[in-house]
Amino acid sequence: MSRKLSVLIAGLLFALLPVAPALAVVPTATFSIANNATNVAIGANIVITFSQTVTAGTSGSNAVTIAPPAPGVLITIPANDAQVSISTNVVTINPTSDLTACTQYSLNVQSAAFANSGDFYLGTSTAIQFTTLASGGGACPTVVSVSSTTANGSYKAGSAIIPIQVTFSQAVTVTGVPTLELETGVTDRLATYFSGSGTLVLTFNYTISTTTNLDTSADLDYKATNSLVLAGSPAATIKNAAGDNAVLTLAAPGALNVGSLANSNNIVIDNTAPTASVATATVGSTQNAVAQSTEVGTVFLVKSTNATPITTVNQILGFTANTRTTGTAVATANTATNV
Repeated sequence: MSRKLSVLIAGLLFALLPVAPALAVVPTATFSIANNATNVAIGANIVITFSQTVTAGTSGSNAVTIAPPAPGVLITIPANDAQVSISTNVVTINPTSDLTACTQYSLNVQSAAFANSGDFYLGTSTAIQFTTLASGGGACPTVVSVSSTTANGSYKAGSAIIPIQVTFSQAVTVTGVPTLELETGVTDRLATYFSGSGTLVLTFNYTISTTTNLDTSADLDYKATNSLVLAGSPAATIKNAAGDNAVLTLAAPGALNVGSLANSNNIVIDNTAPTASVATATVGSTQNAVAQSTEVGTVFLVKSTNATPITTVNQILGFTANTRTTGTAVATANTATNV
């Protein structure tokens, strides 16, 4: 038989029932450095304000990490290190050495770094990205735009080198051979640094490939925002007069994005030969043939007794006049044209 404890007070009966324990609340955090900040001083402390009083984790994944781009060295600061101080719910991280000027870092807090009385802060699910200021506290050299002095139009293997200009916000000096990766179809190609050190504009040269995977692009552009790379061993450098690294982040590729190569120019890389069809197999002296081509251009009818294969217009023009036509313009692709 079950029993229930009751209390009689002033004639009222109260039942003493068990009280459910409070649910544990995992601490949350806000950071003094905003995601994608571009104005962080190289000697700045990192301050984390938690929703509850916390203490430092002493083992396992208990660190704050600050990662520079490769080949930089990861900075790992354990939560119980002397570089970390805690005042109730405020954690201050004071790295022993200043960060590198004009460098993009990724900040992470691991899942066993800080805890309240019973639960660990879960850690940063997504790294906080930030960029440091120049060594003097001013602005860093950044990429303003990418363009080309090559005229808009269509180019193929064998065409002249295509120079690509990367314009910076400050004059920069180059060591080594940086590269710019281009989106060119099956195999992406590199434009390599050519000239411009000491100025605002660096020129990278691109040669259309003649290998098996022919280059192709409906509107030539670089591959991604991180396509400007300090290649080589030792790595190339791009710095301003004060010796600060240039920030190499590019505008998002695409014709609609201001500052991109495709937005600045309309350069087509086309290594695919046009194809044509002729509707009339045998043509008399007073008949027209009806031709269609996959591209605009000029279509010729050539007598079958001429040498084959035919690969160039000059080859056609070298045939005697009575064994070829003079050429008919195809104004619209994939449309019937009388020849």
